[in-house]
Amino acid sequence: MPLTPAMVLGTGGLMLVAVAGVLYLGYWAARESTMDFLGETAQALIDSTIRVLEEELDPIVDQASWIAEELASGRIDIDDRPRLDAFMRGSLAATPILTGLAILTVDYKEYRYLRRDHGVVVEDHADDENTREYVDSGRAAVGSSWGAPTWVEDIGQTVINLRTPLFRDDHYLGVLVQAVGIRDLSLLLARQSSSENLIPFVLYARSWVLAHPRLADAEKAFTKEEPLPALSNFSDRVLREIWSTNRRPLTILGSSAIDGWVVHVSDLEYVFLFRELRRYADDRLTVGVYIEAGTKGAEQIERLQKTMVFGVAILVLSVVAALLIGRAIGWPILRLSDAARDVRHGELDTFEPLPPTRIREIDDASRSFNAMVQGLRERNLVRDLLGKYVPESVAAKLIKERGTIEPVSTQATVMFTDVAGFTSLSEQVSPEGLVEMLNEYFTVLADILESHGGVITQFQGDGLLAVFNVPAPDPDHAAEAVRSAVEMQRAIGSRTFAGHTLSSRIGITTGEVVAGSVGTSGRLSYTVYGDTVNLASRLEQMNKQFGTGILVSQHTVALAGDLPFERIGEVEVRGKAEPVTVYTVRAETAAAP
Repeated sequence: MPLTPAMVLGTGGLMLVAVAGVLYLGYWAARESTMDFLGETAQALIDSTIRVLEEELDPIVDQASWIAEELASGRIDIDDRPRLDAFMRGSLAATPILTGLAILTVDYKEYRYLRRDHGVVVEDHADDENTREYVDSGRAAVGSSWGAPTWVEDIGQTVINLRTPLFRDDHYLGVLVQAVGIRDLSLLLARQSSSENLIPFVLYARSWVLAHPRLADAEKAFTKEEPLPALSNFSDRVLREIWSTNRRPLTILGSSAIDGWVVHVSDLEYVFLFRELRRYADDRLTVGVYIEAGTKGAEQIERLQKTMVFGVAILVLSVVAALLIGRAIGWPILRLSDAARDVRHGELDTFEPLPPTRIREIDDASRSFNAMVQGLRERNLVRDLLGKYVPESVAAKLIKERGTIEPVSTQATVMFTDVAGFTSLSEQVSPEGLVEMLNEYFTVLADILESHGGVITQFQGDGLLAVFNVPAPDPDHAAEAVRSAVEMQRAIGSRTFAGHTLSSRIGITTGEVVAGSVGTSGRLSYTVYGDTVNLASRLEQMNKQFGTGILVSQHTVALAGDLPFERIGEVEVRGKAEPVTVYTVRAETAAAP
């Protein structure tokens, strides 16, 4: 064969094979990328939906614990109706997702607070067998529990409810019920949907529709006899087929926690992705999304078909363009790789922001990387600044647990200290001098307390409250508290503060405390509370009576080991039914820690 035909045929054949191969691979890659994109988008929406449910419903559990604690402690009396009503209406206002609150008492009376009403509905259910059984079952309940979806006639919709037994001094008071409307949950779901083709849903017990965008405005979707729409006759015909046997496994999932498959509905393929939850109801919830599999794929195929017509003509130009684009893409990627290596090695301060590029995706990645480094810098700054306002151990735990610290009940040693004669001293010192004096005084105390594992939870004027064994456990917490008190007294007696000589009183006791974040959704404070805290405050004040600098309760002495305690005797403490044996330990006679 002559060279020219051979070159033409050979080159043309190779080009044909190359173009066909490129187009086929492009089509395959486009379809796989589309499916991956759909899967990642759906998974992100599932995660976002679950996160929204957690952000809206978890505070209800926290609120239930708080209300139960307020009633258990006696700060709110269930028989003090005006104060109870104000407290419950305030609780309802503090949690926007709640549709209503109710308290069912042991005498089967119901106090109901609805968001749409400003008053309180009081009903007597003594003749209602179901209510009596509902209230009586709470005696044996432990903690809060979610119930089944229930139709509520007063508000005209179905709710999910959280039930919490109420006790005071081991006496059963009744049941707290918090209700969340199903339409509100569906409205949240509708807001989460970023595309009209991607439909989120929540199923109850796999057979009932709990939340769906179509239920957000549905006024007649629920009845007393059927509080939730049955999946089998729900208006969304695609969702009805989620458990169809006509399905095939989906292989694009990147998370083992998510299940998924493809279902044929009326000659169309739909991708279902979902995750099972075991909370917020008495049965499992199925949180998921579905999308038509060919929505984006058809657009890709059409583009590829148009490209095939011009593929041979632009092949050479494509190679040249690929070389140019490769260089344009390569250099920014290399810079991004070098920057990632520097950040991995912790070189945040010397990092130079990545410059913009002409490739949009790489430019987005560079700007995102720059923002990430700035966020890391700010996070380090936040950690440093946060450590100045809360104990370092609490700051580290707040950052680790994303801004929340779950309340715990545990044994701890509590210290309360105060400056003796501070009132008269404050009248002699200027405000600026008083602040300088207290800052020096607290700096000395804080250094000593932190060296012994103590955590300062509150500064109260000239006093402070410190706790040992929370949030970080310390088996030697009682002895460390006493040692720190002795060292504090020595340090205070050996120096002046802004030119003033000070003396302090310290009270220490050990017992059960509740530690956690207290406050509003916008401002929280980590603190401890309980009878142990009150006793530490009483002991600090009793130093005036006995002329001592440190008073320690018998509970702390029993755990503190071999320290030079001196028994003072039994004393009556306000708020305590039994006398408390107190001891002192003198800084001038105690061995150095």
